[in-house]
Amino acid sequence: MTANTTAIRPQVSLNVIFIMEKNETQAYFGVFKFGDDPSVVSKIMGVKPTKAWIKGDHYSKKHPSATRTHSRWMLESGCGKHESVETHIDALLKMLENLTEQVKKNNKYLFARIGVAQYFYEVNPQFILKPKIGGHHTHLN
Repeated sequence: MTANTTAIRPQVSLNVIFIMEKNETQAYFGVFKFGDDPSVVSKIMGVKPTKAWIKGDHYSKKHPSATRTHSRWMLESGCGKHESVETHIDALLKMLENLTEQVKKNNKYLFARIGVAQYFYEVNPQFILKPKIGGHHTHLN
């Protein structure tokens, strides 16, 4: 005789709450390969960096043996980390526009670039640069 048994599964309602973090953005003008003295860049640029370090500097209390792999002098956009990439780039380019001659002089002697770092937490991340933002960079060549 075969017993017909049906497993009884309890009805469980899972209320899952997804916490959507906001995207994070950082934009900066970075100068590299200047040796071991960031003040050289500060003199050329006429401003102090937002951050600066040299190759070999320790940077993590959690990992005390971690060291910087390169030297960097940074001038950040000054915007909050949750501002849009467009806001960061626009603010940074406006700052650099006021330093046009210094940027040109710096580019003659040192390696520099604009860097943007983004951490996306949304499903379809994107950004669109408005034409007015793109016009800023022509003065910096």
